[in-house]
Amino acid sequence: MRRRTHRAKTVRPAGDLALSAAEDRRAPDCTDARDSAWAPATERDEMCFMQCSRQPTQPAVPARRLLSGRDRAVALFLAILAVLLGAGFVLAPGVLTGVSPTHGHSLSAATSQAFTAYWQSGRHSYPPALADLVAYWRLYHLVKAAFAVALTIALCWLAYILWRSLLRAGRLRLATTTAAVASGSAVTVLASGSAVVIMATIQGALAPFTSLVSLLPIGNSDPALTESAGQIQHDLAEHRALYHAPAPLGAIIDDFQRYHAVLAAQAIIFAVALIGLSVLMWHRTSTAGRAVPRAKALLRLLAAAFALLTAIVLVAGAASFSTALNPDPALRLFFGG
Repeated sequence: MRRRTHRAKTVRPAGDLALSAAEDRRAPDCTDARDSAWAPATERDEMCFMQCSRQPTQPAVPARRLLSGRDRAVALFLAILAVLLGAGFVLAPGVLTGVSPTHGHSLSAATSQAFTAYWQSGRHSYPPALADLVAYWRLYHLVKAAFAVALTIALCWLAYILWRSLLRAGRLRLATTTAAVASGSAVTVLASGSAVVIMATIQGALAPFTSLVSLLPIGNSDPALTESAGQIQHDLAEHRALYHAPAPLGAIIDDFQRYHAVLAAQAIIFAVALIGLSVLMWHRTSTAGRAVPRAKALLRLLAAAFALLTAIVLVAGAASFSTALNPDPALRLFFGG
């Protein structure tokens, strides 16, 4: 009789079965059962590696805005305020100073009549008509100076916000960066121009007579004014040799010297402020350049611009100081028409 041989079945423990199922669940589903049966082992390994090593793509980071949150609101407020202050600088002085003492004439014509009467009077003190015009012109420049100071503060604050936001911003679009540089430069130029206007208005407020005399229409077919201007030129050429100079000529020279001395003093103050800003911008290039790549070039550009403006202000201040020390040549040129 044949012996029936029974193949013993290997019974795996329950723990091994659970471990094998867990490993199967952890294994990546890298191949298809139908394809893996026919594909070589090397090809299957490559396919599995390519599928398992593929990293998920991350969306591109959107470009940031230049101004956000509070800075945007403050910049908008300052821009509107600057427009209103600019309009007030032009319109408010005529309203706040009241009716001008020109008696229906233009300011230039009224000044011409009052100045001619003053020169012919031979007195040091102003006659009533000229005194009223000088007082009005002083008040007019004080109002303008107040608006110019407020406008300069608003523009400087706005320029600071724009440049700070640009230097601290991360990735920006090219159009955004170009617009930011253009707007920051424009506001900086406007702030510098407003500071120059402050100097001019303070100069007119502290020396209103010379500022008013600059409106005289010398050489415009006014016989009385032309005759007075010719006498002033003659006396200016000889007054240092004369023992007694005409009283009106002394008042004209004194106020003209004050006019240019005020401008020279303001030029020194403005130049010191510009030098400080230029040094500060240049000093911060080393620290800011490590944080923001564009910051180094922008700060150096601002430092160079402030240095150039400083040189211009110093030249103007030196010219005014020289005129204050020796006013005769400038006065002769002015009254020469």
